Amino acid sequence: MSAETYALFYNKALIGENEVPKTWDDMLAYMKSFNVPGKYPFIMDAGSSYYSILFTTLGGNRLFGPDGMDTKNTNLNSEAAIAGMKFFQNMRSVLNIPAADITTSVADGAFQAGNAAMHISGPWNVMNFVNAGLDIGIAPLPSLPGESVPAASFSGTRMMFVSAYSDHPDEANDFGAFLVTPEMQRLRANITNTLPSIDTPIENPYAQGFIEQLNYAFPMPSIPPMAKFWDAMNAASANIWNGADVKTELDACNAVILSTN
Repeated sequence: MSAETYALFYNKALIGENEVPKTWDDMLAYMKSFNVPGKYPFIMDAGSSYYSILFTTLGGNRLFGPDGMDTKNTNLNSEAAIAGMKFFQNMRSVLNIPAADITTSVADGAFQAGNAAMHISGPWNVMNFVNAGLDIGIAPLPSLPGESVPAASFSGTRMMFVSAYSDHPDEANDFGAFLVTPEMQRLRANITNTLPSIDTPIENPYAQGFIEQLNYAFPMPSIPPMAKFWDAMNAASANIWNGADVKTELDACNAVILSTN
């Protein structure tokens, strides 16, 4: 039905479109120079591996390998991942909030209240922010140090399924075909702010940043070790943000995910 990933939201009341950082180095510099009392230059959930995974993708590094099927190596403690997560940790020197106090709901709430210039989130929050009265823009993620394209993000898809017990399989098949026509995809995208699952132009003004980011997104792996990924990487991300040794945390995370117990 639709594709999704996250991107960089920005509040036009606090940052101009031409000021939005194209690189994470520029982001860090912007964060250091930002001087608006009571506002944050940038905010994100520091303990969510859904978002922090982007910092492990330096140099094309990917969770469970290029195809997401390597059950022997997570690549979370590779040299590339360690370097990227060290940069992630550096932002704590500017955004001095403990991981426990910067959850998704807190970060969403701060941006929605107009208290942050930039935030990482997905299409599901567009109308929440617009209805809160914000004038927002959406850009692809900044590129990681030494790179020139947006950092990679997790991608996902939203699906519809037809019961095998349907009394009307032919009609269900026709309906499924209808759902992925360009006309239906455009209509759904314009009404719901979701992204089309096919390559078709849409008029939604908030979609382009996400669509550009999808070019650099990779599917969340679906192999069994993913069951342990979320808790292990969430903990590692929070600990790293709070100042723990990056390699130690990622080695431990890797070991937990690949353990057979």
